[in-house]
Amino acid sequence: MAAGYNKGTTAVLAEWAAGFRLADAPVAVVDRMKALVLDLLRVVTVGAPLPWSRSVRCLAPGMDGTGNSSILLTGERLDAGRAAFVNGAYAHPRGSPHRRMTWDELSALFKDTVAEALPAPALDRVLDLVAGLDRDTHPRDITAAFIAVPGWLDRGV
Repeated sequence: MAAGYNKGTTAVLAEWAAGFRLADAPVAVVDRMKALVLDLLRVVTVGAPLPWSRSVRCLAPGMDGTGNSSILLTGERLDAGRAAFVNGAYAHPRGSPHRRMTWDELSALFKDTVAEALPAPALDRVLDLVAGLDRDTHPRDITAAFIAVPGWLDRGV
């Protein structure tokens, strides 16, 4: 790098993101992230089987583009724009709670909300995986827990 050259904001953020390790984050940040992931899973599990989500999921693959971005909880891959379009449709039906909820409150809400879509062993597996996000869980493990339940996406919640 030339002397006197200042990095732009994007370069600084990219370096930080590339070097970030969840193990280095404060415990409070990790705990909040887990709660937010669980709440996103709750909302997406409710939204994915809804009629407009099904329509979007059918429409998106026919649009131009290819890619490796995931459609949440299905294992399907599209380009980033179309995957964001489908995932946004999934997450739209119900908002997050307006107050900060504890892990116990969110896990109870998650179980109550998605009990019709996933059997108890799958629910417990998802909760265990989200609880382990700071250790050894990979997001694809969470998707695999959903995919392992045949027809979950076809059920209304």
